[in-house]
Amino acid sequence: MTGLFSKSIRVQLFLIVLVLALPTAGIMIYSGFKLRNEGLAEARSDTRRLVDRIVTEQQSLEAGAEQLMTALAQLPEVRH
Repeated sequence: MTGLFSKSIRVQLFLIVLVLALPTAGIMIYSGFKLRNEGLAEARSDTRRLVDRIVTEQQSLEAGAEQLMTALAQLPEVRH
């Protein structure tokens, strides 16, 4: 019997705790990566929505400026 049982009780307890802690640590690491990836996906989605809103606002401002220029070009004071 020169296996695990020949070790001191302290070493045996340490090995038992290590074996029990490894799956928990693995689950925690996996969960952390999963939450990180979900957070990144949400941030990308929020960024896309923000960019879409900015583009829409910019296009609206551009259309308004174009209408203003067209209206001003019709004024007699501007034509002369």
